Amino acid sequence: MRVFSFLILIAFSFPSEFLHQNGENWKTWKFDRKVGYVDGFLDGFDSYETLLDNTIEMEKRRDPYWLPPLVITVLKNNSEDHINSVKEFDSIELAKRLDGFYYEPDNFGIKITDAIKILNLRKIGKGKIADDFIIDCQKKYLQGK
Repeated sequence: MRVFSFLILIAFSFPSEFLHQNGENWKTWKFDRKVGYVDGFLDGFDSYETLLDNTIEMEKRRDPYWLPPLVITVLKNNSEDHINSVKEFDSIELAKRLDGFYYEPDNFGIKITDAIKILNLRKIGKGKIADDFIIDCQKKYLQGK
């Protein structure tokens, strides 16, 4: 039940209008709004990771033989792919890197959250996975055109 409550909390932490913004939105924003978006994204992920780690620690204290369910393991792994490496940048540097990513018109339709994931995958040395993910994102964006 606690895991279910936790997942509901996470679902409400990321409003849908922020999840579906892409390069078309990004290129219309002033730089301070871009930095603000990146700050909010990084702060949200920090809160998410803290909440997840606290939940795991609470369950382990209660039962030393407790193993996290698959859903928590998947959430932790997705977190590594999304943000672990790029959060060492300050928000200005990450906003500039996103500007560079969206310089290419083929990337305009890629969601900002996916763009951050792509930058992170490249930073951690998973360039092939990042390239495949870009192609998948571009196919979704260009599918209706």
